[in-house]
Amino acid sequence: MLRILSLLLLSLVLLTTACSKDDPQPEPTLEGTWKLQRAYYRYYNADGTIAKDFDIPPTFTDETLTLKRDSIGFSRSLFGQERAWANPLKTISYTAPYTRQDQTLTIDLSTSNIYFTILELDGNSLEIEQSSPIVTSYVGGPTRFATGGIYTR
Repeated sequence: MLRILSLLLLSLVLLTTACSKDDPQPEPTLEGTWKLQRAYYRYYNADGTIAKDFDIPPTFTDETLTLKRDSIGFSRSLFGQERAWANPLKTISYTAPYTRQDQTLTIDLSTSNIYFTILELDGNSLEIEQSSPIVTSYVGGPTRFATGGIYTR
């Protein structure tokens, strides 16, 4: 009887140890198709806080991104909007190679590169921004302008 209890106790210890949830979660992948849910313009203060946040009108937000291991395809205008926001491209479909270094995506457009920062990436959502510095005419004004998008799978 003591032998059976010892085996049961040992089995219980091994079972609970084997079912431990200490295994690290794999990093979410960029690969797949992402649908734009919200596009925005943002102004940032020098300390990184958001000074102003504006939605981009819905006519520019019908976009999907398709990321493969080494290329990105986009279906409409947010990238065109970000590329030439003063004269946005109404419809554009484009595929280009990209690389990822930490939180930076570099999209190679053959004549130049576009750099995006990944602000959030989990299994179902992706937020990216393209930003540039602002030369302010007054002290304390916004120092960075960004165009970004929030996508879901």
